[in-house]
Amino acid sequence: MSFFFRCFLVFPVVIASVCFVSMIVGVRLVRFLGWFHSNGRLPVQMLVLGVVLIATPARAEPTPGQIVSGEVRVSEPGPLHIFLVDAEQFKERFSGRRLIIEVGKKQLKAGKVGYYFRGVKPGVYGVRCFLDRNGNRRLDRGLLGPQEPWGMSFRGKWSWGIPRFSQISFRVGREKAHLRPVRLR
Repeated sequence: MSFFFRCFLVFPVVIASVCFVSMIVGVRLVRFLGWFHSNGRLPVQMLVLGVVLIATPARAEPTPGQIVSGEVRVSEPGPLHIFLVDAEQFKERFSGRRLIIEVGKKQLKAGKVGYYFRGVKPGVYGVRCFLDRNGNRRLDRGLLGPQEPWGMSFRGKWSWGIPRFSQISFRVGREKAHLRPVRLR
């Protein structure tokens, strides 16, 4: 379930339900305390309070943490898998926070795809990505290395071999982190 769906569709329904239950409890409380008019009508103040509570727009709380953003240079279409990993997640394949962005004509024309991760806690992270040519959601490997375009958030020049976390890591602190473009190899 996406973040958008949870915050903007489910949360207001929950708030409206809570307000409705609160109004019912309020009516029972009013009856219990004897504030209910003898003719059986609900006091105007209770009706206004119920309408105000139900009509109040629900707002999602901002996600604590920072935003990590950047771009990946692309030259062919397909699903682009982008991972935000810490040192432990870097050791495991396909772990960490994952974004999947479909590279289309617009991104190909621009030659890049923008991405961002919200709610990132301060710490040391790295970004790795690959373009999934065959749609199996995995980076296919051969005898000489990956068979699909891949990239990482290298801090400097990369030489041949398996990259280490220290070569791709960056620190997320109190400010937003915007990274250098990642080039697929």
